[in-house]
Amino acid sequence: MAERNPFKTEVVYHLGRIGTNLNQFTRIANTTRRIDYSQRLAVILNELTEAIRRLV
Repeated sequence: MAERNPFKTEVVYHLGRIGTNLNQFTRIANTTRRIDYSQRLAVILNELTEAIRRLV
């Protein structure tokens, strides 16, 4: 069984929380028709998701 890396586990946890917040901001931007912000936030969220995939 692979050994757990506590640092990696904590980083993934916090990146996930950041992703959740960005997703909420994106939803608000869409709701308020601030599409310019929504598109930028979506790009950041995609980059964050990719970073989490690389760590896991």
